[in-house]
Amino acid sequence: MNCKWIGLFLLMIQFLCLSYISGQNLLPDNVMLESARHSVTGLYEKNASNHLGIYTGADYQFEHTNIGNTLFHDPHFIIGDVIYDNIRYVDIPMVYDLVKDELVVQNPEKLNNIAIQSDRISRFWLQGCCFVRISPDTVTGPNVSSGFYRCLYDGRTRVFTRSMKFIEEYAEDGKMKKMVREKDVWYINKGGKLFEVNNKRSVLMILEDRNKELRLFCRKNHLKFRTPMDISLIKLAEYYDQITGK
Repeated sequence: MNCKWIGLFLLMIQFLCLSYISGQNLLPDNVMLESARHSVTGLYEKNASNHLGIYTGADYQFEHTNIGNTLFHDPHFIIGDVIYDNIRYVDIPMVYDLVKDELVVQNPEKLNNIAIQSDRISRFWLQGCCFVRISPDTVTGPNVSSGFYRCLYDGRTRVFTRSMKFIEEYAEDGKMKKMVREKDVWYINKGGKLFEVNNKRSVLMILEDRNKELRLFCRKNHLKFRTPMDISLIKLAEYYDQITGK
């Protein structure tokens, strides 16, 4: 901490001490001490934010498209959390680019946007969804590719989906324009192996040790493995973990 912050810190402590002395007959000691702790912590976090490692990365520019956008859901910065280098950063303005598979944050002064280094992110939370970084180093399975997977169910048997967007060019009025298409892929992680699934048959092949019970459960609960498959996969995975005692 440089001299500037030391002086500011000492000034804040002096102010809090004077406030405590003048108001000691009005508030209990624990209330004043808690107020002091929050004030000093808030001051430190505000002035240290510029130096956080999360704000290192490549400069990011939004892609202009004529139809659709490249981002996950809302095309505006939304407050979220991220675990970066095993440290959880909370209340960070961010967007998730599905074309580049990059998490983008705003620096504290909002002067530029930064695509932070994906391999240093273990997971992040955005718009009520949890995204987990998966790579061939963390799981095995056929054709596992590195990237962010949205966790739908986090039991012993885990369910993921991966949303990807692609930019296509088309001609209109003699000009080339850009449109965005989206593709969703679903996965089941069983026993540390990641398998892609696209229909009921592929799911039951992975969970074949309880095939009969699962078929009956699907029929009884009218599970339809059509896009999107989120609800059906979650219910089936929960039931599988229940009957296998996992």
